[in-house]
Amino acid sequence: MKKSLNQGGIWTFLPLPMPWTWGPMPLQHSKYTLSIKKYFRSVAKKHSQNTRRFKRLRDIVIDTKWSPKDPPYIRQRLKEYNLKHLSEKDVNFVDEEFCFKIKDEEGNIIGGISGNTKMQSLYIQFLWVDENHRGKGFGIQLIKGAEKYAVEKKCRMIKVDTFSFQAPDFYKSLGYEVCGIIEDYPEGHKQYLLYKKLD
Repeated sequence: MKKSLNQGGIWTFLPLPMPWTWGPMPLQHSKYTLSIKKYFRSVAKKHSQNTRRFKRLRDIVIDTKWSPKDPPYIRQRLKEYNLKHLSEKDVNFVDEEFCFKIKDEEGNIIGGISGNTKMQSLYIQFLWVDENHRGKGFGIQLIKGAEKYAVEKKCRMIKVDTFSFQAPDFYKSLGYEVCGIIEDYPEGHKQYLLYKKLD
């Protein structure tokens, strides 16, 4: 707007020429025309892509029906993805399950440890000693047996999880380090995640 003083001494505002109008544009403003056309073409293209994407999503359903064939399929597909990122040693590592037991003179199991090896590591799934035989060193014997087995299998580390009312202090006393704690799981307790690197 342009400001000017009229005969009555009142300031008025006069319109200035616009750089471009909705009508035909001068040649020097053709770049604005191209820019606007390009913008609207881009918007139209994205709209078309989103429309096709949403149409495809409407055809996708979540099937909650149980089938024994589905978990192995999902596991296999995830394994195929993992193989793209694992080291050669991890890929070629042979997975095995293990279970060591302690028996009394009558052949009854009074303690045991079980788990599996995978990707150069050993995972302790269960460690149990009968309450009547605790404090006698059986738990340490089982852990040492599992560690020896892990070394023989050329594992790099051992992993284990335990609850706060089970044996976190026991594992820490044997050189296991806490790498995570889940609060209030199970309710009112904690879950400890521990590991130990092997030389």
